[in-house]
Amino acid sequence: MDRLTAEVRRNTSVDDSIITLVQGIAQRLRDMTDSATELTALKAQASALADELEQSSDRQAQAVQENTENVPTPPPSEPPTT
Repeated sequence: MDRLTAEVRRNTSVDDSIITLVQGIAQRLRDMTDSATELTALKAQASALADELEQSSDRQAQAVQENTENVPTPPPSEPPTT
């Protein structure tokens, strides 16, 4: 019974920690959206990161295309006859 009691206490402690964490994150999100200036700054940062990601993926796609040989695809093989 002692072992079960200890396990329940441990789980309760973990649950309480998770609840506190989630509530803290939720409050921080609320606080950010309450500040119009901060929200505008966050939108600008997110937009800049999206642009950077798009440019990076465009460069990667171009590099793959430039460095891939145009090898003709062989015709499909015929199934073996029995």
